[in-house]
Formats: sequence, C-alpha cells, structure tokens
Amino acid sequence: MASTSPIHIKPSHVGLLRKEMGIPEGKKLTIGDLMKTKKKAKASGDVATEKRVVFAENARNWNKGNKTP
Repeated sequence: MASTSPIHIKPSHVGLLRKEMGIPEGKKLTIGDLMKTKKKAKASGDVATEKRVVFAENARNWNKGNKTP
C-alpha cells in the first residue's frame, strides 16, 4: 500500500482562488464556477489561476471512497 504525505500549501497562497473568484470562505466552490474560472484564465493566459483551478478540481476527489467505518 502506498503511503500518503500531507500536501503543503504556502500560508500566503491559501484562499487565493476563492479571492480571485469572489466566493466567500464558507460557500462551496461549484464545478460550474471552477469551469467558468478555468475558461477565463485560459483565454487571458493566466497560468497561475488555471493551475489553482486544476488543483481544486483534483482536491475534490481526494477523500472520495476512503471512508473508514
């Protein structure tokens, strides 16, 4: 079994995607919002935002199926 290591996110980068999207901290990021932001970032050439969206999309699936009784 592969061991997992925790993801380290710089404290200065935490919440940047939400800030750019204008979504408050308590509200969920929807797939539609992420796709819209990714499309805008791609069109404008904003690679950093595009990478943040991809990270958020991947992070949604990390704990699915790993439910411990």
